[in-house]
Amino acid sequence: MKYYEPHYDDLKPRMLRRSINNLQPLTSRLDSDDRLSIEQILAKPLVDVRHDTRLVRGVAAHFSEIPAHLQPDYLAIIRDHLESTGRFSQSIYRSLFFSLYELPANIAQLRLFLKEFASRLSSRFIREFVQKSGQLLLEAEAVARIREELLKELLSKYVAERPFDEAEYLAGRYRIYSFQKIHQLLIYEYLLHAVSLKPFFDRSDHFIKLARQIADKANEKRLVEAVILKISDERHKEERFQSWIEYIKQGYGTPFSPYHKDKWLGIGEEARRKFNRWVMLGKLEEFYLKMVPDDPTRRAEFWFSYVHHFLDIEYIPDANQAVLKLTDRFHLIVEFLQIGNACYIYRLNNEDDYARIVRHLKRPEMRPLPKISYLKQKNGELDYIDNLRHFPPTTWHFSFDHELRKLGYRRSS
Repeated sequence: MKYYEPHYDDLKPRMLRRSINNLQPLTSRLDSDDRLSIEQILAKPLVDVRHDTRLVRGVAAHFSEIPAHLQPDYLAIIRDHLESTGRFSQSIYRSLFFSLYELPANIAQLRLFLKEFASRLSSRFIREFVQKSGQLLLEAEAVARIREELLKELLSKYVAERPFDEAEYLAGRYRIYSFQKIHQLLIYEYLLHAVSLKPFFDRSDHFIKLARQIADKANEKRLVEAVILKISDERHKEERFQSWIEYIKQGYGTPFSPYHKDKWLGIGEEARRKFNRWVMLGKLEEFYLKMVPDDPTRRAEFWFSYVHHFLDIEYIPDANQAVLKLTDRFHLIVEFLQIGNACYIYRLNNEDDYARIVRHLKRPEMRPLPKISYLKQKNGELDYIDNLRHFPPTTWHFSFDHELRKLGYRRSS
């Protein structure tokens, strides 16, 4: 038995429609002596059908024509046959699948078979399915949604149960313009499966390139969440993880910042808090350790213990190198990197107050001295709580801890 299988080179955009149309109807794929009408098949006793491979193949090819009240019996025959023999499993599965696929009403039977036999599908079947789906997904919108859901389920099952390299081959093979929706689904399922495999972070640049092709934001967010949860806190600074962290940071920003939090909607709380901690640690290191490497007060080490309370950190260089920290209890902690300045704490109503303050300080016409005065006010526009001094240099952190505890903050363990 021979099946038409178009070569990849045939599927270029200008030839795509002709290649799709060359996919013959399923019944014509059966050899002439194998063709049986549905009437001939139904006339046979079920016990005869069960033990005759030719009849089973005919049932599969014409399944959508079998009366609904008889379909469960014939479905059981096909299932028994697939489980008992391997010789014709692929052709029977293909015949049944495409017979059902013509009618969206048979979605339940299709799903049943997907779950039971998807692990036995060949690459050729997947190619044929994708080609056929590429045409059908262009049809009526309501029908297309059902088939797209089915396609996603099949691809997920297929990618999860196939070898890593074969899945990658398939993901790269269907980069065809008219099949973009199918390519998107396959790339997403492939990447989601690949996150758990060892080569994923060792080949970050390759996988990030694939991730950029995911146009569906919901799918991209599920992938981002899976990547974050896969990286441990203890190892997030390793070089092989940095490419993904930078990719996520560029696309989504800081999870709880008033400027970026909307981008993180749909991503789980655990992943958001985890990624936020990494970003806040990076900012503290950048502002304290790199700009004041010989700081006698060792402020960076102190604030590392409170990083889980920070929602955003901003740096205002022309205001005595001010570092503004927005906390989860809506306080603004202002600290100046230049030695000799106190640390000021203000109360905010919400995160919008913080955004407004930052915008005010970053106005190009505002000069340095007014900025410094604005951040050191006790009876001005900002709701002043306290100011703390880094003195004596070796014991100041005790008084800071005491005051922060009164405001509801605790060091991380």
